[in-house]
Amino acid sequence: MGIILLSWAVMQSLGNWRILLALTALPALMVIASLKWYPESPRYCMVSKQYAKATKLLQSVAEMNGSNLPFGKLQELNGDVERGRFRDLFSKEFRKTTLLFWCIWLGIASTYYGIIFLTPTIIQKGGLMIEENSNNVSGNAIYSYNTSESDQREIDDVLKCTKLSNGNFFDLLWTSSAELPGILIFTFLVDCCSRKLLFGGSCIITALLTVLLLLDLEKIFLLIILFGARGILSANFQLVAIMTSEVFPTTIRAVAVGSGYAVCRLGCLTVPFLVQVLIASNPIPVISTLAALLFVCAVAVAFLPETKGAGLKESAQLKPKSKD
Repeated sequence: MGIILLSWAVMQSLGNWRILLALTALPALMVIASLKWYPESPRYCMVSKQYAKATKLLQSVAEMNGSNLPFGKLQELNGDVERGRFRDLFSKEFRKTTLLFWCIWLGIASTYYGIIFLTPTIIQKGGLMIEENSNNVSGNAIYSYNTSESDQREIDDVLKCTKLSNGNFFDLLWTSSAELPGILIFTFLVDCCSRKLLFGGSCIITALLTVLLLLDLEKIFLLIILFGARGILSANFQLVAIMTSEVFPTTIRAVAVGSGYAVCRLGCLTVPFLVQVLIASNPIPVISTLAALLFVCAVAVAFLPETKGAGLKESAQLKPKSKD
């Protein structure tokens, strides 16, 4: 939502996407500049044998919360508990789980960003099944290409780079705002529902909503469908991260979540071509692909262990600790 508001202000007043890109990089630069003040993970200090530093970190957390550490000394880890390695994800115990989660990460990322990329197209055209013509183009192209006139016409036929109107930005804003209630609702559901049932059911619902985008409906109804799909998919993105962190033990938890995010970036790389280029001439196969990915995610989650109420493992060699 912040990006849309920033784009609205910059593009409508300055019309310069380079300035917009520079401004969107500022938050990332702020994070990099503040890394030196971030506390290290006590778990990392433990597995790297920095016990004094781990105790100091825990003490600072206790003081921040107006509490005290329990009496005694921080227990050192056994020698057979090692730091997590990437190859541990493919051990006999976790190989199947790793591949299932990678499939889910890829599918959720592809459909999530696919819906995001489809939103401006639907807002400007009024639907996916509407044929574009010269009368549908609003504004002037915001990009220029150093090409011949014939090449320019060919590019324009494929890449309809047009300015968004104030109404377009407003539609983008309220459909994107679906992510806020979506995550808030799932925050409560995740504590009272089965993780597998919640994730699988929401994937199927979103797949059906995605297919509905092919119908010849009024624009407002298509935007409401987008609103629902965006809200559920953003929550699913958070839910898969939660489930990944609950299934894998502490020693490889960060490796598992990090590899999941890495795999999901493959979807981020491929989906723009799918929903920005192919959608113009093949909307039905494109939408069917996105819906199929969600059904695959629903099937994959059925083969994962249920984690609601389960204790977390410290390592692959240890039994999970009780939730209490």
